[in-house]
Amino acid sequence: MKTGEGKTHLAVAIGRRLCADGISTLFMPTNFLFEEVLAARAQGKYLALVKRLSAVKVLLLDDFGLRNYTHEEACVLVDLLEDRHRKGSVIVTSQADPRGWGKLFEDPVIAEAIVNRLEHPSQRLNLKGGSYRDKLQPKVPSVKKLAVEKMLN
Repeated sequence: MKTGEGKTHLAVAIGRRLCADGISTLFMPTNFLFEEVLAARAQGKYLALVKRLSAVKVLLLDDFGLRNYTHEEACVLVDLLEDRHRKGSVIVTSQADPRGWGKLFEDPVIAEAIVNRLEHPSQRLNLKGGSYRDKLQPKVPSVKKLAVEKMLN
């Protein structure tokens, strides 16, 4: 998957539809999840955050795998996925190939647990078709191109 192919847009659309159908849904960029965890721990509200994340029927984690994760982040993620198992769905968007997700974590045992919980059971959608950002960007000639055209005329 590449950037701009519509993963986030699709996840948001699914989330909006679920909300419209009365299904509790929370959308969160994966990196923000870990920032919220740090803040909740600092305030002594970590368990309340986990309870909130576990209470929704569908948790949408956007941009999973943009970077490597610390041991602490991996532990949070495996705990969250374990707590949500059979209680609610997790939808993940990612540019990273799922076959490489295990390399995002320091501990191979925790990595295997996370990948296993994300892949089984799961449905995978692979989006193709190029960047929507490129398609939506106005076709304005560059300054360099304009300068060359002006010199030629």
